Amino acid sequence: MEPFLPQDAVPVGKLLKRPFGDILIMDVEVEKRINMFANYPFSNINVLKDIYRKTKEIKFLIHAVKDPEIKDNIYKVILAPVGIRQVPKSEPEAKVAIHCILNALIALHNLSYVHRDIRWPNIMKLVDGNWMLIDLEVK
Repeated sequence: MEPFLPQDAVPVGKLLKRPFGDILIMDVEVEKRINMFANYPFSNINVLKDIYRKTKEIKFLIHAVKDPEIKDNIYKVILAPVGIRQVPKSEPEAKVAIHCILNALIALHNLSYVHRDIRWPNIMKLVDGNWMLIDLEVK
């Protein structure tokens, strides 16, 4: 699977094609779409709405600007832009990343949800040096 964002410059205004849909990165928001949502391995819009609603205050976890929606079998969620995709470059940076992601997972698990795709492409580095878990749509 392709990374969420490229390693270099962020292509603001460019549509990034992914296997199940597209991601449109704008300066103030990120629009994530899943085409043919009824055929997606996890297509329960009510659960996805619930996850985004209940996790909106969790630090180090992606947040939706508004509830996900489905129109013409296309799932769409508007996300707040978060950072850049990269892997830690040192052991101390890796420790910070792991600490942030574990805190996000603890909070997510306390709400009885799990994240089924924890890997570096789904972790973003924030401008403050912290890290955030993204991609809450279960695959």
